[in-house]
Amino acid sequence: MIQVKGVSKKFRDELVLHKIDLEVKDGEIVGLVGPNGAGKTTLLNIIARIWLPSEGEVYIDGANITQSKDISQVIGYVPETPFLYPKLTGREFLLFVGALYRLSNQNLKNKIYELERALEISFWMDQLMESFPRGVRQKMNLAAMLLHSPKILLLDEPTANLDPKSARLIKDLLKNLAEKGISILLSTHILEIAEKLSQRLIILDRGRVVAEGTIEDLRNLTKKPDYNLEEIFLQITGGKAYTELLKILS
Repeated sequence: MIQVKGVSKKFRDELVLHKIDLEVKDGEIVGLVGPNGAGKTTLLNIIARIWLPSEGEVYIDGANITQSKDISQVIGYVPETPFLYPKLTGREFLLFVGALYRLSNQNLKNKIYELERALEISFWMDQLMESFPRGVRQKMNLAAMLLHSPKILLLDEPTANLDPKSARLIKDLLKNLAEKGISILLSTHILEIAEKLSQRLIILDRGRVVAEGTIEDLRNLTKKPDYNLEEIFLQITGGKAYTELLKILS
C-alpha cells in the first residue's frame, strides 16, 4: 500500500506540489493524469525516495520512507526517461540489476528466463542495448523493474514507444500483477489507457489534486454521465479554453 499525506515540494521558491494526499491499496491500479508540468513525475520521484518532500510524509506498507533504511526491495520504478547501458547486452544488464538487488544466481537466471518470454524480448537478450529499438528498451526497463518481485510499482508512461501489440501485453501484465496484490501507481498522458486500466483516477493540475475517484465518480463530478476520461480531463483542467481555441482555429 502507498499512502501520501500532505506532501509538498519546492524547487527554490517554486511550489511544484501542494499538500498532496493519495492512497493506492494492495491490488489496486491508480491512474495519475494531468497536463505537462502538473507535478506527476515529481510525485513519483518522491514516492520512490529519489527526492525528499519539502513537507509531508510517504508511507509504504505502513513504514515512513524517510525513516526506512531501504525501500528499494519493495518498490519497482520505471521513470519516463530511464537510463540503459548501451555497451551491455540485455542479459548482462539484467544480471547487473539483479546483482544490485542481491538476488541469488539461480533465482536471478530463472526470473530473467521468465521475464524475457513474458515480455517477448528473447531475440534481443544477447545483443547490445545500443541497437535496441525504443520499444524494446522500454520492455527491458520493465523487466529490470520486475526482477526483484516488488510489491509496489511506480510507472511513468510505461507504454511509451510501444506498438499496439506490445502495449496490450503490458496492460495485461499489469492487470495480472494487480490481481496478485501488487499496488500500481501509473502516470500516463494516454487517457484511454488510464481509463481502461485504472480502478481509480487522480487528476493533478498545477501541483494540486483537482479530482479523484472512479470514472463514474468523475462523471458525477462534471455532471456529464456520457463523458469519457478525455472529455472529463479537458473540462476539469481547462476545457473552456480548449473549446475557445478550437473555435478560433476552425
